[in-house]
Amino acid sequence: MNFIDLLKLNNSNLYDGRLSSIRTKTGVHLDFKLQNHSLKILEVYNQKSMNSYLFPLLLNENMTIKQIKYRSHKLLGKINPALKEMMEVLKISKHITFYTARNTFATFLKFENIAIEAISEMLGHTDIRTTQAYLNKLPNKKLDKIIDDVFENSKYF
Repeated sequence: MNFIDLLKLNNSNLYDGRLSSIRTKTGVHLDFKLQNHSLKILEVYNQKSMNSYLFPLLLNENMTIKQIKYRSHKLLGKINPALKEMMEVLKISKHITFYTARNTFATFLKFENIAIEAISEMLGHTDIRTTQAYLNKLPNKKLDKIIDDVFENSKYF
């Protein structure tokens, strides 16, 4: 989910253990089941919220789209460096941002052989070519494994 869409979530987006929202960028309707751990996280943050938003990040319910975008940018300026620090502590040498986490999710689904149409729908893309652009390149290690598997299992080599 995009960060700006996450900011705008409120109680009306939750029903029967599901989350339903309209993606700001594309207008695509997202509707998916939440896992129990996700519901617990939402419950904790919702208790801290001072208004109808699920997360205590938007302070005023009457904010304009421009104000929400500014707030989103300001918050990501704090969240992304925290993610960088977390990766350093975990000794992971990858540059992770909120945005790249979304791409990582899509890549993980691709490696699990989930249909690109399903991935596209989960990301809220209006055009499957956008999803293909996200997933157009496999990491070298994945390509190396494919090549090794082909030669190892081939009766011709």
